[in-house]
Formats: sequence, structure tokens, C-alpha cells
Amino acid sequence: MGNLIEELPRNINTFAESSQTIIGLDMSRKVNCLWGYSYFSNDTRTFLFKMYNNTLGLNNRVAHFIRDHSPICTFCRISLRNDAPNEDTLHLFYDCPSTESIRDEFFRWAYCEEENYTISRADLFLVQVSDINNSVNSTTIVKTVLAKLFLKYIWDCRNRYCLPTVIGCRENIVAEFKTVTSVSKKMNEHFNDSGLANNLLQG
Repeated sequence: MGNLIEELPRNINTFAESSQTIIGLDMSRKVNCLWGYSYFSNDTRTFLFKMYNNTLGLNNRVAHFIRDHSPICTFCRISLRNDAPNEDTLHLFYDCPSTESIRDEFFRWAYCEEENYTISRADLFLVQVSDINNSVNSTTIVKTVLAKLFLKYIWDCRNRYCLPTVIGCRENIVAEFKTVTSVSKKMNEHFNDSGLANNLLQG
């Protein structure tokens, strides 16, 4: 186990800690190339590069370098929450009440899941794999892309100082995903084979 951890890239070790996920060597290879896929927009690729290299301008990071910069979560400040925690990766993208209030509703719809479905940290932050043999297939690929577009939507809302909404999330991600499938024939094939097309095409 010790040798495996030593082989993991430093950025992945750091990201595993900040997202509270467990990342093995195979998963680290999958995660560490996400920003290289050309079907993502340049803006999304830059976001993914910064996220997985731990250089996003989250408030808890910026506060270390800029005097009097608040480390508190942007969404929690907008919502005037008295118990607002610092803005870090896990809080902003997963635990924040403003994110949580739309997160599972969106993924239940996008993934065609049951009412009790809650997306895990691993499924949100990492690359989704098949339960059968830990490999990727059309469904897991499409779900992974949707999860990354969700993260980007949350980041864009944070940067615009506006709270995320289910309607805004759906509209934004459907539009982004249609662009992905229009520029990549392979992604379009995965989409058609994924079983998730109906909801997304209807918007």
C-alpha cells in the first residue's frame, strides 16, 4: 500500500485529500487526463486542469495569499448563513447546502435514478467505472462527463455570485452536453448507447 501511494502523482494525492476520495493508481491515470479531452470546451478544460491540480481560486486558498480576503464559502455568504464554513473543494462542490439542494435532484434526473439516489463523492469527483469489472463503458463515460459539467456549473455560479438552481443547472448542462456530442462522433455514439438520451435530449 505504501508503494502505491508513492507512485501516485502529487496532485492526485492532494486532490484525494481535499475531496475525501480514495484514488488508486489506475484511477489516478484516468483522472489525470480528463482535461485533455478535446470535446470539452477550452473553458471547461482549464477548469478541470485547475481542479485536479489543486489551483482553483477557492476562498480558503486565496485567503492565504491576499490579506483580508474571506475564506468563507461564497454561496453561504450570499445565503447569510451564520455557521458558514471555509470554501474548500469538498464544501463548495459537494457539502454546501446551496449545492446539495440541487445536486441529487439533478443527478436523479440526468442519470434516470430512483428517488433515494445520492451521488457519491467518488462518482462526482472521479471517473465512474462499471461495477462488474471496474472498466468504463458508454454509460459510465456519459455519467462522468455530466458530473464534470455539473462541477463546472457550480464553479461558474460561484464566480458570478449567484446561487445554483435545478432549472439553471439542467439548461446549462444540457446545452454543454449537446455541444460535446456535436463535436465528437465517439461521444455521440457513447451517448446513444448510454440509455440516458431521452431526458437530456428533452432538456
